[in-house]
Amino acid sequence: NAPKRVDENVMETLTDKIVNWIGQQSAEKPFFVYFTPVAVHNPITPSKATAGKSKGGPFCDFISDLDLSVGRVLDALDKQGLAENTLVLFSSDNGGVNKPENANLVQTDAQKAGLKPVGPFRGGKHDVWEGGFRVPYLVRWPGHVPAGTVCDETVSIVDTLASLAAITGAALPKASEGAEDSHDVSKAWLGEKYEGSLRPDVIAHSADGNFAIRNRGYKRIEGVPAVDVKPAAKKAHVAQFKPQLFDLKNDIAEEKEISANHADVVDGLKALLNRSRWRLQP
Repeated sequence: NAPKRVDENVMETLTDKIVNWIGQQSAEKPFFVYFTPVAVHNPITPSKATAGKSKGGPFCDFISDLDLSVGRVLDALDKQGLAENTLVLFSSDNGGVNKPENANLVQTDAQKAGLKPVGPFRGGKHDVWEGGFRVPYLVRWPGHVPAGTVCDETVSIVDTLASLAAITGAALPKASEGAEDSHDVSKAWLGEKYEGSLRPDVIAHSADGNFAIRNRGYKRIEGVPAVDVKPAAKKAHVAQFKPQLFDLKNDIAEEKEISANHADVVDGLKALLNRSRWRLQP
């Protein structure tokens, strides 16, 4: 936290900067903006304009600041006449804070008021459960991305790079040099027809280093923490530290562990994770 930073002014200041910058752009020269708002990350410091306005406390007030910021960015594109030819993507780097057992969090106050930070998913930020990884992934490009549509294709945020490259005609480096995990999912963005899956699988791990792999609707949790995980964390996350298999197509909340009846799926996902880990060929 910078010494001269005024927390409740940060969102407005950052938004002012990007809006002013967009106001200097024209349709003749392509541009790219990577905007990382401080909301809704800790410290939870809503602006004077939103503080106390929601029924969910400071955290929901801070969400309002993010809403206002996004609206101002979109309005700036409209004002410059750039909206029709600008692709806007809104996403997050991890799932929300979901710790209702911790009464000291403002996020818990918001949950008590009715907020569902991770929807129907289990766990939250730092966990190996779906709540740790499922995030918004919204794409807007008038005339190209069909408005109001939803796609259930498995997409990782790292696919953004390869997808933008495909749309703009930019060349990616060789997989051995960069973007090795990025897949072109632009067909899903654009509502185009395709066969099969756009990416073969998704590998993720918790803050404890516990790996999981998703493939064809199944998710296998390896259940092994990193060697330096402290005993307190092992105790708190004990339910995550064992091999488990879930059918996400029919059990999105990860309530029923099914490995005992799907040994072939377990073996296949275990082998797939190891091949990826050690860069082995099938």
